[in-house]
Amino acid sequence: MSKIGVRFIAGEVKQLDYDGQQVLADIKALHDGDVMRLKFDYCIVCAGCCFGPFSKWGESLWFPTIHEAAREESEWRDIDERFLEGRRRHILQEFDSLTELNARSASILVVGAGFIGVEWVTELQYYFRNLNLNIVDVLPNCLGPLPPSAAAYCARYMTSVGIKQHYRTKYDPNSMDFWQTIGMPEKADRTFVCIGVKAANYFMPPDTLSVTGPGGGGWILFNQKLQVTTRPPRGAQVGDVWAGGRVFAVGDCNYGCIGNPPDWVMPPVPKVSFPSEEQANHACRNVRLMNADKALRDTYWPWGAGLFATSLGPRDACFVMGASYRKGSGYLVNWWLPAVWQKDLIERTKVMECKSEAIGRMAAELQSLRSFLRRALLSLGTSVALFSAQCPSSADRAYTPAPVGYRSIQLRVGQKQVPTSVWYPAQNKPYQHFISVGKIVEVLQGALLPRSVGWEFDLQAGLPIFADASPLAPETSAASETPTRLQQLRSSAGLLPKNCAVIFAHGYLGSRFDMLHLCERLASQGFVVAAPDFSEGLSGAVSELPRRDIVSELLAKLRRAWGAQQFGIVGHSAGGGTATVSPGPFACGRVAVAGLAPGYADPDPLLVLASEGDGVVRLERVLQAIPSGIPCVEDPGNYDLSKKSGAVLLRRGLKDGQQAPCHISFLSAETNKAMISLLSPLLPVARVLEVPVLDFDTYLELQDSEEVAAATLPLIEDFFCQNAAKQ
Repeated sequence: MSKIGVRFIAGEVKQLDYDGQQVLADIKALHDGDVMRLKFDYCIVCAGCCFGPFSKWGESLWFPTIHEAAREESEWRDIDERFLEGRRRHILQEFDSLTELNARSASILVVGAGFIGVEWVTELQYYFRNLNLNIVDVLPNCLGPLPPSAAAYCARYMTSVGIKQHYRTKYDPNSMDFWQTIGMPEKADRTFVCIGVKAANYFMPPDTLSVTGPGGGGWILFNQKLQVTTRPPRGAQVGDVWAGGRVFAVGDCNYGCIGNPPDWVMPPVPKVSFPSEEQANHACRNVRLMNADKALRDTYWPWGAGLFATSLGPRDACFVMGASYRKGSGYLVNWWLPAVWQKDLIERTKVMECKSEAIGRMAAELQSLRSFLRRALLSLGTSVALFSAQCPSSADRAYTPAPVGYRSIQLRVGQKQVPTSVWYPAQNKPYQHFISVGKIVEVLQGALLPRSVGWEFDLQAGLPIFADASPLAPETSAASETPTRLQQLRSSAGLLPKNCAVIFAHGYLGSRFDMLHLCERLASQGFVVAAPDFSEGLSGAVSELPRRDIVSELLAKLRRAWGAQQFGIVGHSAGGGTATVSPGPFACGRVAVAGLAPGYADPDPLLVLASEGDGVVRLERVLQAIPSGIPCVEDPGNYDLSKKSGAVLLRRGLKDGQQAPCHISFLSAETNKAMISLLSPLLPVARVLEVPVLDFDTYLELQDSEEVAAATLPLIEDFFCQNAAKQ
């Protein structure tokens, strides 16, 4: 908080008042116990609530006992949970108690089969396997207000692990009939109450608190602007604003609804984290508007209030979207391990957001409906713009970029099929890019999901693309008024037209679309460009096959099906190694981007591109692998194409004030967008498991793919074209 100029005071607010001009807060400091009075222009109350409805102070295991009055009557008054060490001590005490109960196979009763009760009883079952577990609820099923599909899923799980469930049964610990009904005549050795909530707004003036509501009332009343109000007169829906409207209440501390049923001004909002965050955003917005003497805006029933992620121990879960205040609403959209990972990532990225880390901030944006709509509209606008775009014209009338054809083919290698993309100059669609979550999980945690589980992205083309169009023969191009650049260069050199092909090789956890911008541009110059998936690719479509075998079969395929007579190869990262070790000849040249195998001694021309900002393949490693005698420059514009081979070593950023490009800065911006949108939430897990993140975290800050492409792609084009026009 200090990074954004917030002053933090450790203490308890004993009273909140208003003097007609400013908000007054009496705060008892944590360090010395003195009470100080502070004045504020505005105040936002985010005090939360407690979860023990049968306790005078709402005391429960699920929330630390921190209020002074409650601590004096606490069941664990010997522990000061205002401090981290006190909370840790209490957790360890509970662990020791559960360990002892587990050792003697004790009977446990969990009261309440809402999401807290279900999560708690399934955690107990997983970690303390000898406990005799029972859960009871007055409703006909668990997760009462959520859709039947979610309730049934959780009920099946609890049945499968031996948790006894008792529904339509009211908890009455003083009645032997109750204990007989649930099959526990000896009563429970330990009971955990997981029902209801209780207000903890002791510092607020009584006339701003409700007299009814969960746990006996005491909730802060508010209006549609989230301003605190007094109690409404009889028959009225909303009371008068309190403190001149300068105090706002958000999240679990407020009444949760406005008005009376059935004519709600705003229906009840669940006391969970998602709507609390959204209300806080609304309140901050209204503080800014009020300070600028502008009209305040109404809040609304938060979309996040319909999201419920319920854990079933650490290895199962379910996720509900679209729930409302109506019973049984919503949809079960995720379950089992994917829901476990989803919930874990939500928790991790929330911590990262609080730390102001880039990935956490990005995850928070993705959780916002408004952000989703912005992205949807932006995508629509981008699609329309690309649909209406014209083929770029060339200032040099000696040649013009040819329309680019694209095909997705299957390359047979032995008894296996390898998906391969082919770009080619066409006579006159976006790409479907599949990222396998199963493959990612295989890398992160072992094979737990089929590789077919994943997400498909539409990657927008940088040039007009005609899927499955007829290829443009080199003779046709050479004889036309607007030959391709490649054929124009060959004609100027006195050479006959010839089909030339370039292979692109992706890297570890890469894709055949990684450098689609380069593939398109080379095809527009007259090359046939083929990019196969390799075994390490994100699509998960290829079983274990050596890269050498795939490249060898692809060369044969290009000769047979496309009449290719001359070849080049370019690779990124591990693909850079493939580009330098694959058997040739590659007379059009070899290009190694952000990766280079040592010991290169082939006679084919070689172009190396690397960056000092690469955190995966360090520049020092590339320098050691570059053959001696090859000239190196730091600016692509200074590269001497008259030399057979050379290297470009980027040592500065291509955006003002930024570091040199990172490992994936060389990839297409479209591909990076797709990968980041899906994979960035997995980065926290990758860090925990110490899996390389391939500079994804760095790229989130740089976002420099377009700048890197503008600086490097023309050089790669020139390199291949010049070599293809020499023989």
